[in-house]
Amino acid sequence: MSVNTVRRLVADDTSPDIHYTGPWTQDVGTQDNTGNFGPPFRNTQHKTIADASFSYAFSGTLVSIMGTTQIDNSTGVVDPQWSCFVDNVQVDTGDPFPFPENNWPLCTARTLSDGLHVITVNVTVKAQPFWFDQIQYIPSSVVPLDNATILVDIPDPIIRFSPGWTTLAGLTVNTTNEAGSTVEIDFIGDSLTWYGLLPQEIAGLPQSTATYSIDGQAPVTFPVKNFPNGSATQFLQKLFDTPTLSPGRHNLLVTHQGNHLTTPLYLDQIVIQNATSSSSSSAPITSGSSVTSPTSAISGVSSSSPAHISNKAVPVGAIVGGVLGGLALIICLVIGVLLLRKRFQKGGRRTPDSSDLPPNGTRSVTPFTHPMQQSHTTVTPWTPSLAGSQVDNQIPASSGNSTSKTNLQRSEASSGQRVFQKSHQQFTASSMSQTGVSETAASSTSAPTSSRPLAYGVAELAQDLPPVYSPR
Repeated sequence: MSVNTVRRLVADDTSPDIHYTGPWTQDVGTQDNTGNFGPPFRNTQHKTIADASFSYAFSGTLVSIMGTTQIDNSTGVVDPQWSCFVDNVQVDTGDPFPFPENNWPLCTARTLSDGLHVITVNVTVKAQPFWFDQIQYIPSSVVPLDNATILVDIPDPIIRFSPGWTTLAGLTVNTTNEAGSTVEIDFIGDSLTWYGLLPQEIAGLPQSTATYSIDGQAPVTFPVKNFPNGSATQFLQKLFDTPTLSPGRHNLLVTHQGNHLTTPLYLDQIVIQNATSSSSSSAPITSGSSVTSPTSAISGVSSSSPAHISNKAVPVGAIVGGVLGGLALIICLVIGVLLLRKRFQKGGRRTPDSSDLPPNGTRSVTPFTHPMQQSHTTVTPWTPSLAGSQVDNQIPASSGNSTSKTNLQRSEASSGQRVFQKSHQQFTASSMSQTGVSETAASSTSAPTSSRPLAYGVAELAQDLPPVYSPR
């Protein structure tokens, strides 16, 4: 069966999130017996006897300021007076109630947009004290409920009644006068408070008893109050508090031990002091939405809100070390590549030293011999006489002042074939000096001259002419 479930959060007057301005003082217990709406929440209130104010920030859709209404209107001017504002918009406070009552709504703002709001209360006092008890509000779905105080009214899916319970007409209150009837409550927190009702119709009946058991432990007996004849109905009567429990999921079983001749057991509302452990499961805290699960437990985290992630220390040292290590590796790789590149470039133009020369101090060069030359003539290459300490490795390329000037002359043979003649010019001392070889070496060396006609076709020229070796 679907039920309409609305749960409220409670901020007591002792909450550090309430910001007081002015001469406020805390009161404990002096107003417990005022009116018939029960004592103040947790028996504490804040009081001021001069102009003052307070404010509270919350995220939700409804908010109420609760306190003790105790006004003086003997002069025709209400004292004290108060005004409420939500986000600087004034909220209607209604007509002051003329009789003293605790747990009275001093102002209520409904149908707020779902989001963050600030409620401010300004108080003007002449002689009569102003009493502030608590703030109740319907939270947004994203509000974290860790350590929140949660007010649960009837009906609610976490409260399961056995046969024998009935609902009072016009009230959200359930009652039983049958012995052995039970109610089970699943919740997540560290304590629970049960609030009942004492109707004037049962005044004068003998007091009865009931028991509560937590998580299957031994039952604890508590009295079901009675009151004398002629008394008015008493609302929000606290019947018992559980002891402080370990944070987490718990099950509460309450069993009525009275009968039709004793005081009935009533349940008006429960207040759960929420406290969650890491292993606790969660159930929704809703704002007027339908809840269909009859066995869901009230929890510190809304199921419709994002998962609450615990803060963990970030390993800064490990991250910094990893970054520095990666940078060092990249730097080493770059340096290695540069060194290899530099070494490669040097290796392409290595300068010969004395270890590269034969024992007689001259370099012997083996000429290239083309296979087709074996049947014709052999060209003796130019072999310079080199001094081991006078070799220069800078040999210019074949342009401008080339060390080997080749002239190709073409003539027509009598047979009609094209003949190419190739001649080498003798090196001069001046040309040798331009190529970086000393004049002494040039004067002691003469380049042989060879000239022979080649009777090959143009297509065979590339294979017929072997390359001329130039010392490097």
